[in-house]
Amino acid sequence: MKKISVIVIVHNNKRIDICITSILKQLLSEDELIIVNDHSDESYINTQLTPLLINKKILLYHAKEKKGNRSYNRNLGVQNSKNEILLFLDGDMVISEMTLHFFRKAHENNEYVGFLGNAHGLRFSEKNLCLCLGKDIYSQAFQTNENICQLIKNPILEDWRITELKNPSMEQWFWIYYYTCICSIERTCFFEIGGFDETLVTWGSEDIDLGYRLHKHGKIGYVSGAHAVHVPHDRNLWDEQVFDRDNLRYLLDKHSAWPFEMLISFDFSCESYKLMEEIIKEIASWKLPDLKTQPIPNSIWINTPSLFCNSNTIVYYDESLNIAFLNLIGIVVPCCDQRFDVAYVSENIFSYPIIITCRILQECLRISKKAILVPATMSKRKHWDDQSLFFSTEVYRTGYISTDIAEYRFIPMENGTYHICSPELIHYFQGALSHCPIYVTARSRKLWHEQKKNYANKFILVNFTDRNTNEIQNKLENILDTCFINSYTYTLEKGKIYSFMDILPVSLSDSKCDFIFICNTLLQFSEKSVQKWLSKRIAHDFILSLDGDLSPLCTKFSKS
Repeated sequence: MKKISVIVIVHNNKRIDICITSILKQLLSEDELIIVNDHSDESYINTQLTPLLINKKILLYHAKEKKGNRSYNRNLGVQNSKNEILLFLDGDMVISEMTLHFFRKAHENNEYVGFLGNAHGLRFSEKNLCLCLGKDIYSQAFQTNENICQLIKNPILEDWRITELKNPSMEQWFWIYYYTCICSIERTCFFEIGGFDETLVTWGSEDIDLGYRLHKHGKIGYVSGAHAVHVPHDRNLWDEQVFDRDNLRYLLDKHSAWPFEMLISFDFSCESYKLMEEIIKEIASWKLPDLKTQPIPNSIWINTPSLFCNSNTIVYYDESLNIAFLNLIGIVVPCCDQRFDVAYVSENIFSYPIIITCRILQECLRISKKAILVPATMSKRKHWDDQSLFFSTEVYRTGYISTDIAEYRFIPMENGTYHICSPELIHYFQGALSHCPIYVTARSRKLWHEQKKNYANKFILVNFTDRNTNEIQNKLENILDTCFINSYTYTLEKGKIYSFMDILPVSLSDSKCDFIFICNTLLQFSEKSVQKWLSKRIAHDFILSLDGDLSPLCTKFSKS
């Protein structure tokens, strides 16, 4: 019989005793409970956590190196565990009777590498739930298993994933529901796929990332008899949504896979993912013609998938005509606003359901200063059944999302192409255009966090672009898990070569702080001027281009 290591992360969780008690009742002799404390208050540690250590099955570890990093916390727990089954629970979850037994039983099936349980009432605060359920003292509902069962059966608290989790045909998409509030994984698989990504320093999607990598490694199943009920508490759903969207953009760049476009854009479900996969496969089987790209500086080219051509669906050229590829639909392109001078999009995108077509067109207007529709030599249209499964989701609740093709105008040009424009659309979402104001590539972001201990924790930001400096600063502080003590803005004209030393005040070169410079492209600065700056510096300065490449300044411009 396989042994279980239950890993619980805690930060000043109210009623942690209820969570721990529900677990202890179900542990067998060689099971273990590992608690990872993430910087809880000293009084909380002394009164709530330390007394638990009287039970020898409980091991307590403190996350000293990083604060608020859920991936690090769980990795720390795993590193100090010993058993074959790793079961993740949050410190605000209470499990029902026999839950560990059902997980243990499920892992006897070696076809599966991980499992999901049921999670009830995840988003409620105590007051919200008291009003919904008509209970004055909600916490007492967890005191007995009978009361927990009543909560599990309450329709208000039902796990919204339940219909699809009960459908075995949806298993290949269970990774999008892989929530660490209650899920398990085989120990060997956890280490083979690399554990949790600690680059995700803010709330959200670190578990979905693990689930995605896990599903490529083996099957994820559902344990119908395993239940956990959320102990309600106040939470900032707005901030969680914002952090989650930012993390999903990182994952889109990291995996370069269309399912992450869907996660960002739509209220996702296994059913809608299955439909999108069928659409992509059928369009590819039509063998629609490739979009013939040309080496135009700072351009992007978007086409539909096809078995006829070998190129990826998205091709782009940078200022130096370096070519790169993305195997994406084009609903969400991982780059900042107005990144490209021109976007060329094939007429073949009208083969998709209209809502997908509209999203691609809107994204073209976001990422480029000019969008051109290129007629296709052969095209095909189809009415897709069940396309109503694609429900729009708001990214920041301030942006306008297009679903109507009538919002776009296609102005004929002399060469047979069409200039895509939508004054109405731009008017609607201009105020929220910078929902991705600056983008650090997944590779740069991972390297940063791997080397972060070698850098200072406070920087000075210098913005050489026309992007909003405050927006960039807030974004980078979250992404890089650092802070800026000051910022400067010097807007540079595109296409002009500048001297680094002429732009920046002499006093800045004497600063003992490290700098992060934001620029449109590295080609804007003469190498000689940057070398002169570096000769005066002893700190670690970095440069971030709008391509998302974050690098030490000295590696881009070597000292003479």
